[in-house]
Amino acid sequence: MPYRAIVVTGPSAAGKSSFVSDMADKLGWQVASAGIVWKAEQARLCPDGNVTVGTFWSHIPRDFFRELYFELSELARRGGVVIESRYATAMDPRYCLRVSFDAPERTRVLRAIRRGDFRPDISMAEARAALRSRLQDEQWVGQRIFGLENYTRQPVHVSLNSGMLTREAEVGILLEGLKYE
Repeated sequence: MPYRAIVVTGPSAAGKSSFVSDMADKLGWQVASAGIVWKAEQARLCPDGNVTVGTFWSHIPRDFFRELYFELSELARRGGVVIESRYATAMDPRYCLRVSFDAPERTRVLRAIRRGDFRPDISMAEARAALRSRLQDEQWVGQRIFGLENYTRQPVHVSLNSGMLTREAEVGILLEGLKYE
């Protein structure tokens, strides 16, 4: 396999974390997540937890995301890692296989509710609006940091709709494809 790393991108609740964990287990690689770092920094800087990306941005050093993606790129360059990231374009495609995940909005909303992203009594309409707002926030960061007009349309090697496949099928498809690279 010529790729030293795999980077998985896509919107919230698209199935990235599950796939990253499963893929890393199958390959015996480590996992790295921009989202985990982002959430930890957000909790540290904005402990009330009720904050938009714009508000978060005003509290965070300007180079936070650039430094984070530099560190993730270094991990990818060294290899043996599956990375969860919203911005795959920060990773070099010469040694990093870029995989995009998405799912229908309804599927993403149900997943986000099931995993506890929202209060238990939230309505589907409220959860849908919250996910749409999160997507807008992520677009804003992508434009501001990486100059991306639409981060969901980044150049990738493989694109999967996790609303149509089982987790096992997703991993199997990518593992089979890697045999022929």
